[in-house]
Amino acid sequence: MRSDSDTDDMLRQRMSSSGGKVRVQARAAHLFATCAMGSWFLLGIIPIVVILYSMT
Repeated sequence: MRSDSDTDDMLRQRMSSSGGKVRVQARAAHLFATCAMGSWFLLGIIPIVVILYSMT
């Protein structure tokens, strides 16, 4: 019969083996979200810069 600590160790080992993939996916999602926010910022600022440049 297994003790609770053995079961916890097996669960931790299983989660850590798949945890690397989850960590990479989370990092990729964060990078994608950062790039998306940057593109929205550029889309918002470029018309303002063009208008200011055309006024000079």
